[in-house]
Amino acid sequence: MKEVSLLSQLQKDRMQLNIAFKQDFIGLENQILALEEKQALQVSDNINVFDVGTTYESEKTKLKALIDEKVRLHK
Repeated sequence: MKEVSLLSQLQKDRMQLNIAFKQDFIGLENQILALEEKQALQVSDNINVFDVGTTYESEKTKLKALIDEKVRLHK
């Protein structure tokens, strides 16, 4: 009986991890899309929409580091 419970718990845990990973992925995807929209506005309308002290490249670097960390943790 314990083996069934353990297997069931492992399956639930795995499902929760997969859900969390997908939620993280969606959040990161939204951040990337927002960053690209800001960059498009800056290029097309010559309007700086980035916070003081940040640029498209610095924000892209932050997101890349965050993605790399999430992937590392998921493995």
